Amino acid sequence: MFERIFKVFFVVILVSQIFFNVAAQLDIIHKKFRFTGSHSFPGAPFLGLKPYLKGIHIAGYYSDSTPADPDISIPFMFTFQRAQFALAPLVLDHYDPLHYEHIVLVTANRASQDNLLRKLNAVAIVRINDRIVLVHRGLQ
Repeated sequence: MFERIFKVFFVVILVSQIFFNVAAQLDIIHKKFRFTGSHSFPGAPFLGLKPYLKGIHIAGYYSDSTPADPDISIPFMFTFQRAQFALAPLVLDHYDPLHYEHIVLVTANRASQDNLLRKLNAVAIVRINDRIVLVHRGLQ
């Protein structure tokens, strides 16, 4: 009888320890792999442009890596669709981006941005990082 009570007590203690240990480990795993901040929203890198685009209904979208046919380029469309999603209801035009006063530039680095700004005769309104910049062109 004593052995049976001891075994049941031991099993209850063992199961409770395993349960609490697994629960603690799951909490650690959840905190480690939880997506927060910029990872939780697809267009998060472009959200910094939104305050500067108030009152603008359509703008150009220009990338230094724009392929000949952007509609079938997966890397180009991936970034473009994220920008479009983040900046909605603003419409981004990647077919004829130089037609607009405001252009969202996505480049590989800061040097590419500066070269494109000189080429487009544009002024940077805001730089989000070394890849994303909102520019203004003085169109006549």
